[in-house]
Amino acid sequence: MNSAKICWDFGLKEDPPYPEIELQISSIDNENYFSSFFKVDTGFSGTLGLTPEIVSAIKLEPRGLMTVQTAIGVSEVPYFPLKIKCDHIGLKDSLLFAISTPRAICGRTLLMNRKWLLDFKNSKFCYCKE
Repeated sequence: MNSAKICWDFGLKEDPPYPEIELQISSIDNENYFSSFFKVDTGFSGTLGLTPEIVSAIKLEPRGLMTVQTAIGVSEVPYFPLKIKCDHIGLKDSLLFAISTPRAICGRTLLMNRKWLLDFKNSKFCYCKE
């Protein structure tokens, strides 16, 4: 089977490099999207984790607090409603909730039902169109 791929380079800010994907996000009442790279974190079962800088840039207001289980324990974090899009993978003005995290991460819930390739030889994260 020959499928077309769309790939993103691993982020080079960490050693070893880390897979990243570029997504566009917006508050639910705004049509202007903010583009940012999110680290692909397959250990995160949620959708998105937003840094305080991203939350501030798109002027998100928390909807409430959510209890989350992390590798280091349980904590309460704010969650935010937002819109997301990524034309490359077919996300168009999708509504979802994201939580506040120390770094921008994309979790398994957002990646589900799509075919992905982690290419560690060439430091690429790819969406495989079937």
